[in-house]
Amino acid sequence: MSSAQKLIEKRISEYNSTPLLPLELPYIKQKLRDPDVSAESFKTQFKRDPVFCWLLIRAAWVATKNRANHPVAADHAMSTIGITGTKKEFEQLQPKSQTALSQKELSQNPLSDEVTFCLSTSLLAAELAHRFGELSLGSSNIYWTSLCYQLPDTLLWYLQPKSMWRIYYRRLTLPKKMTLFEESKLGFNLAEWRQAVAEHFHMSEYNRILYSKPLPDNPKELYEYATQGYSEKTPSLKEWHRQEGWLVVLSNRLARTIIAPWHNQSYRHHLQLLHQLLALDIKKLNHLIHQSIATVSQNLTGSKLMIPAMGFLMLRSKPALPEWLTSPTVKKAASINVEKAASTKAPSAQMKLLQLVKKLTSGAGEFESSAALIHEGLKAILTELKFSRASFLVVDRKTATVRTRIALNSVGQAKVRPDFEFKLPTPLSRFVEKQTFMVLSREQHQKIWKKLPYDIQKQQVEKFIFCSLQPGKQVRAIIYMDAQDQSLFEPQNLVRAKTLLKGINKGLSIRNQAKAES
Repeated sequence: MSSAQKLIEKRISEYNSTPLLPLELPYIKQKLRDPDVSAESFKTQFKRDPVFCWLLIRAAWVATKNRANHPVAADHAMSTIGITGTKKEFEQLQPKSQTALSQKELSQNPLSDEVTFCLSTSLLAAELAHRFGELSLGSSNIYWTSLCYQLPDTLLWYLQPKSMWRIYYRRLTLPKKMTLFEESKLGFNLAEWRQAVAEHFHMSEYNRILYSKPLPDNPKELYEYATQGYSEKTPSLKEWHRQEGWLVVLSNRLARTIIAPWHNQSYRHHLQLLHQLLALDIKKLNHLIHQSIATVSQNLTGSKLMIPAMGFLMLRSKPALPEWLTSPTVKKAASINVEKAASTKAPSAQMKLLQLVKKLTSGAGEFESSAALIHEGLKAILTELKFSRASFLVVDRKTATVRTRIALNSVGQAKVRPDFEFKLPTPLSRFVEKQTFMVLSREQHQKIWKKLPYDIQKQQVEKFIFCSLQPGKQVRAIIYMDAQDQSLFEPQNLVRAKTLLKGINKGLSIRNQAKAES
């Protein structure tokens, strides 16, 4: 069993010890004691309480595990296990007393905003999929497939809200290599988690199939599909176009953009995707959306969940992100006040970086030599970007070598001279052949790590940046940089590093051009 699978089992075990309870559990228990109760008595709860529905469907699967087919609808599930089976399932559910709850559990009781949001969007997605499906593509069970689709993600928002916020924020700001990012935050990726939860909670076969298929998340292809429809330019949508599964996914995504009002652009984007999928007029789609919002909002009157109609006002607003997510550290009020006072006197770090890049480019000719410009750039890597060491290596094509010319280091750090030859095959040859920026780490590049320059091995470097400079037709130099603080390799800091390195490259290019013209 892999480490990811072990961690998934651990998370599921954690959830089973303190599971989500039906939102209207007291009412459900009271109703079950009524001698005239029937499945019809819970018609309202089926439209208000996703957790109640999930538990019913799971209980019905257990009761029919030896059959070929299992109930996928909550009302059918209750009819299958009967009122007696339903009583047995829900009478045993009991909220823990406040004294027995841990600090973590107290923060999740009552429901957090994140879980409330997931449950609310699940109900709206089910209604949207049902109404869209009646006109195109939908089967009789699409309501329940859509209602259950977010179950795995909801459990993670319940168990690990901070990790899920970071994944959500990454998808908003830099939606690249999401699988690796998910694994770095959770210990497993969301696709693995969804399939494991589907198995554990006995979700429908159709939900399991949806989780096993890679989602079409290529922004260029999705834009092409939204504007032009399916074509050879959208290969990732081959297995999704005109499929009910794509309707389920889009209905859930659309529901999230409706209830979260800062997703204005996403709402219009998903509307266009649905227009291409269903071949329905935009006006008709909008009418169905308004009907769905009205129905769900009415169903949720008096509920603990979010009312979709309140989010659909689409008022311009900033993302409601947690403060800890967008600030690098939690700071004391006093230090914040000091920083505010200092900020009125000194320019921000980003402004200082841009001023420096301007000096390296617009003022490239004012440096005494190219070496002086390079030294200024390397010094900025240490002082402005806060990296520990930086080296400038020159490419000599006659001898097929790359040798260090300038090396700078912070206090307490030894200089690094990662010289190498490219006569023979080397994993670093790509940096000589074309301009390349890359982060290399011992963990992710184990296969090539022993083939890297001797100085990197000797000083036990764990992670570093290599960036080749091409101020003319060929790569002429390479910049090396590493850091003790691993947070400097986060995406937002890498963007700043690229900005400075591009400035150095452009400054050298300007000087070379001026020299050629003189």
